[in-house]
Amino acid sequence: MIAHVLIDIKHHAVDQSFDYLVPKHLEHTLKKGMRIKVPFGTQTITGVIIDFAKTSDITSLKVVKDSFDGFVLFDDERLNLSQSLAHKYHYPRISYLNAMLPSALHLSYATAYEVLDKSRLPHRLQGYFEHTTTIHQTAVEPKDLTHIKQAIDDGLIHAKPRIKQSAKAKTITMMRLVALKPVKGPAQQKLINTLKALGSQADKKTLLEKAAVSEGPLQTLIKNGLIKKEETEVYRQLESMFKETDKPIELNDEQTAALKTIQASFNEGKTFLLHGVMASGKTEVYIKLIKALTPGQQALVLLPEIALTPKLLSRFKAALNEPVAVYHSGLSVGEQYDEWRRILREEVRVVIGTRSAIFSPLKNIGLIIIDEEQSETYIQQDHPEYDAVDVAQLRCEHHQCPLVLGSATPSVKRYYQSVQGQITRITLNKRPISISPPTIHIIDMKASFKQGNKGFLSNELKTAIQTRLANHEKTLLMINRRGHSWFVLCRDCGARALCQNCHISLSYHQTTNTLHCHHCGHKETFTGICQTCGSHRIRHMGLGTERVEQMLKDTFKEARVLRMDKDTTTKKSAHEHILYEFETSGDILVGTQMISKGLDFDDVTLVGVLSADMGLFVPSHYAESETFSLLLQIAGRSGRRDTKGDVYIQAYQADHPVLDAVAAQDYQRFYERDIRYRKLTKTEPFYALSLIIIKNKDENKAMVTAMKMATALKRALKKDVIGPADYAYKKINQYYQKQIIIRHQKESKVYDLLNRLKKTYFKDGTIITITHNPRQF
Repeated sequence: MIAHVLIDIKHHAVDQSFDYLVPKHLEHTLKKGMRIKVPFGTQTITGVIIDFAKTSDITSLKVVKDSFDGFVLFDDERLNLSQSLAHKYHYPRISYLNAMLPSALHLSYATAYEVLDKSRLPHRLQGYFEHTTTIHQTAVEPKDLTHIKQAIDDGLIHAKPRIKQSAKAKTITMMRLVALKPVKGPAQQKLINTLKALGSQADKKTLLEKAAVSEGPLQTLIKNGLIKKEETEVYRQLESMFKETDKPIELNDEQTAALKTIQASFNEGKTFLLHGVMASGKTEVYIKLIKALTPGQQALVLLPEIALTPKLLSRFKAALNEPVAVYHSGLSVGEQYDEWRRILREEVRVVIGTRSAIFSPLKNIGLIIIDEEQSETYIQQDHPEYDAVDVAQLRCEHHQCPLVLGSATPSVKRYYQSVQGQITRITLNKRPISISPPTIHIIDMKASFKQGNKGFLSNELKTAIQTRLANHEKTLLMINRRGHSWFVLCRDCGARALCQNCHISLSYHQTTNTLHCHHCGHKETFTGICQTCGSHRIRHMGLGTERVEQMLKDTFKEARVLRMDKDTTTKKSAHEHILYEFETSGDILVGTQMISKGLDFDDVTLVGVLSADMGLFVPSHYAESETFSLLLQIAGRSGRRDTKGDVYIQAYQADHPVLDAVAAQDYQRFYERDIRYRKLTKTEPFYALSLIIIKNKDENKAMVTAMKMATALKRALKKDVIGPADYAYKKINQYYQKQIIIRHQKESKVYDLLNRLKKTYFKDGTIITITHNPRQF
């Protein structure tokens, strides 16, 4: 029997299946979708079985060494899904299979070198084994690797491959009563009686606590065969700070009609756009849809931000009255592994998570819901790239089930598809009677500055915050920028503090007095001295969340100010802790766009947006649609109960048409303007754009490769090939970057061409990435 195997190496040169001979003793053990250990070159590595065959064109086959996990990781659906995604997004297929696994199952490879005959080793290698017989490969200097390889070939050193993963099930020690007979001493009898009262079985800790005895008598009972000690696997418990509360659901006529329309397509792979204004009750429709599934059918609910998960998870658990799995990157390695196994073992039928949850090992999907479908967080930018909405459509087609895309501000692409009849649009215009839409005020900061206000808050917003503090109501303030300042500038020579790897401005962080590059992760201490001219006249330019937090504390000394951004949410459960603290004792929450979507607090009656027009002028065809969506989403956090809310949007281009549409809360006005622009500029949804980035540490090599690719593309496509040119970030992490942009409509043909070109030119230190419909150029 022959196994077709995808090797666990993420490189285009080996992005194909390799044939291996299955030994007789493994023929009935190995299954399609399993990981196995195989020899590859001089190393032992893992691979995934994607199929079997009776014969092979290869005459001399290597033999499979063993199974790795011992169970099937990938069913046919997800094996086929990996192939479709690899073709579209131009990453090795194994990358997508690895993306479908929890981090606990990701593998690392290492080699240990054991000396067999030290006396015959070359002199330059003997020092490595002076005090030991075995060394790790990382101990060997690069210049000695060829000598190590030669010593292996000569039989002087043995290479021992090691494959590591962090998967580990949690276990507890259980005590089970297995026999009854007279015992010596009151402590032993107390343990017997306690265990009986606990149903003849209990974990060790509970038993000792309830019996109030030491461990010695327990060990005696185990030794004498009265109690049996067993290690039992348990799942790590995900504790939420938010209470599980179920709100009575009575759907209005619009919600009822939406429910019936989607239910009628429960066995079809149709896509629905649920376009509902803020607070129109989309979540209630989601819950009713899940309840309407037939027994055995599973539901997957995707959210744009980890911050939304705790409260919504509590809501779903209470409403559905059944276990619900949660899956996102904010879980610990062990928690994520446990949740993944609960899904794989079909112990839950509902999964809630962020982008990566789209690959959950669900076997009988009856419904997929993607809330805030327009959010760019559903797009994985690299390693490997994918759009969770596209993946959801593929999974729904396979399972013949509906995909529900919910949003108050749909992406222009999805809304256009609904206009064209490609997907079905369902509209929810009604809010509960007691809830009125917030009043949105656009504040012209140019006029504010001319009136003498040089602070970061307009007088109107400052007064509104003071009013909320006096009324014991809460405020959200959003600025889409992390860090204390945008960049550091020398006022004498004009030089900026730049990243040594990327030639991009560093951001100042006051808490740690450090300069950060948010592209490559480089950090350095801020000295207060210009590295170009030595001047001490340094100014922090711009406004970041950290700086706004400090200025708010200085301005409103009695207020409890909290901050939520990437820097404050690095620790496990940090999102939940910040939101819980804000709900119970906070007054003002300042944050980035992660506070803009889905948060639902009773007493938030004010939202402020600083530098709201900042995102309108980035080099992207999506700049205006993303800004409109972001502003309307954050506006929707204000006044979600009986008290009417206010929103103050500060901008320097206060008369911009996008801001006019936001103030009017008029999606249709925005859409009609934006779709005309997209048709004029030949962008999505009328044309697809593909961005090719060519990277090399040698700028000349990067440009030469880019020119060759551009020539090949122009020859094949005839037109609509732009470039090569410098990418917006000319240098990132020591790599120079050149770009080519192509505009096309025949996607499948272009994907084939780009895959061929990438395999041709991805070599000699050149890295090529391809992004379809990129968010930024």
